[in-house]
Amino acid sequence: IASCLVGSEMCIRDSPLPENALALNLYRRFSSQWRVGASGAVGLDMNVFLHELDRLRVSEEAYDYALWALGVIEDEALKISAEAG
Repeated sequence: IASCLVGSEMCIRDSPLPENALALNLYRRFSSQWRVGASGAVGLDMNVFLHELDRLRVSEEAYDYALWALGVIEDEALKISAEAG
């Protein structure tokens, strides 16, 4: 099942919103993959996520939704990081 990645330390199976399970599992697995500039993190290295989604051979719909959800996660993480200063 694509929403539960092999080798993940944590796997979200019973999410309140099951459509988010794939993106959440990807983020948990690759949460250290940030692009960093002079002022800190600037965004996720999406190449890592794109490669894994390709490798998992998920449907086009699941692929697009996972990328959108990862963008939401990225935006929120950057907001929290900026607030923490």
